[in-house]
Amino acid sequence: MKKAIALLAVAVGFGLFGCGGSDEEPLTKAEFRKQATAICEESRQERYEKAEALSSKGEPDKKQLKKLIQEEYIPSFRAMFDELQELNPPEAEAEQFEKVLANLEAATDDAEANFGQTKSLFAASQEAEKMGLGACGF
Repeated sequence: MKKAIALLAVAVGFGLFGCGGSDEEPLTKAEFRKQATAICEESRQERYEKAEALSSKGEPDKKQLKKLIQEEYIPSFRAMFDELQELNPPEAEAEQFEKVLANLEAATDDAEANFGQTKSLFAASQEAEKMGLGACGF
């Protein structure tokens, strides 16, 4: 029994069992855009609903906005990035997609560490827009 568990652990460690991965065919450009946009729009809608709920209680102050960003927006973006990482973009766009995701994640890190700083957010969003993934930006 212990030997079987050890072999299973080794197999998992070497990626013999798992989900997704390079064995999957890359998505077509249209299907990739469709799936990525759906992920991003769902995430964006969740953030809008959280902001709407906060503003329905009156004009939020800086402390409330910071809490919203740190407790709702940042985790929402990180979950969105995780879902986007699961997509298998067309080979011709894979490198650009990885760069866009890395820049969006770095901008999110920057926003988390430096509340009120938006320059990197806008730059990363413009890159996503150029790739046809405007819904994935800020």
